[in-house]
Parts: sequence; C-alpha cells; structure tokens
Amino acid sequence: DAVVPGSVQAVIGARLDALPAPHKAVLSDAAVVGEVFWDGAVAALGARERGAVSAVLNDLVSRHLVRREPQSSMDGEQQLIFEHVLARDVAYGRLPRRARAAKHAAAAAWLETAAAGRLNDVADIVAYHYAMALDLARSAGETDLTARLVDPVVQSLQRAGQRALLLDPRTAERHLSAALALVADGDRRRPELLADRSRALFHLGRLREAQA
Repeated sequence: DAVVPGSVQAVIGARLDALPAPHKAVLSDAAVVGEVFWDGAVAALGARERGAVSAVLNDLVSRHLVRREPQSSMDGEQQLIFEHVLARDVAYGRLPRRARAAKHAAAAAWLETAAAGRLNDVADIVAYHYAMALDLARSAGETDLTARLVDPVVQSLQRAGQRALLLDPRTAERHLSAALALVADGDRRRPELLADRSRALFHLGRLREAQA
C-alpha cells in the first residue's frame, strides 16, 4: 500500500475543518457506512430527518467531497460515493472509538432492515459492520455494548459464512471460525457452526481438520 503524505491528509483535514458542523457530522456518518453509502443510512445513523440529510449531501456534492451515483444497489435509496477515499478515511478517523462502535452497529441494523427481503446479498457487509462494532466496543471498554453485540455478530457471521460456502470457502471458513470463537461449548448454535465450518474445510481440501 502506498504511503499517503501527511501534507495531503492535512489539506483534506483542513477542508473538512472548514465545513459547518452538520456537514461534518453527516460526512462522518457516511464514512462509517463506507466509501459507498446511502442517504437513508446516514439519516438513520444520526437520527436525522431525511430531508435535512439530503440538503447537506447536496452541498457536499457541490463541494466535490461526495457524488451521487446514477444507480443504487438498495431499492428506494440514493447511493453516493466519496470523491476520494482519503476524505472518507479522514472523516472516519476523527470519530472516537465509542462512537464508531455504536454507529457500525447502527449501520448493520439499517442494512438488515433496508435489505430485509434479500439479506444474503448484504451478508458480508452486515457481518463486517457488526464485527467492527464488537471489536471497537471491546477496545473502548464498552462492556454493555459488547455484550449486546455478541448475538448479532454470531448470527451475521454464520449467515455470511453459509452464503460463502460454495462461492468462497476460504472466506466461509474465516467467518465461521470467528463465529465459533464467540460461542460457548454448550451453545445450541455450536453444532451447526461446526458442521458448516467442516464443509468449508472440506472444500478447501483440509480433510483432516474437517473430520476433527
């Protein structure tokens, strides 16, 4: 990976510093969702009215910080993308870990609702957001949030692992192993997780591990 000069980051940081407070907040929430994001997700993460978010995003488009895409992968949602990934990285990096944890969890929950009829299509990104939320909550010492996140993390990792079994067994094994690490020996979900992980290992040719 190329090293980004500090001067470039400083220029981007200065541009973000010059934004009105609502613009900074919207941009930070968009950054949590990802380089590609949706107006409904940004509204949900900040508990904002959609019209207010749209107005701010219009201004951010005019400032060439984000742009609207002609098509959206989410029905009924306007899809946008950061003009430069560095702008996304800088906006994201300014959020405290506690805030990032809560917002990643909110992003995952929004995706589950917005794509309720086709959860498999967003399984990987939902699992990513929940797993990020859990890691950040742990590192920030947010014990209550950590405890609340374990079940949705396990569920989302299992869904993503099962979806990837035939398409990408290496990814499936990684997701399922991560889920197994979060469940106790007596957990009712463990036998199914072990069976799914054995299937992934079998497809990877790791037969001895698959039979263990």
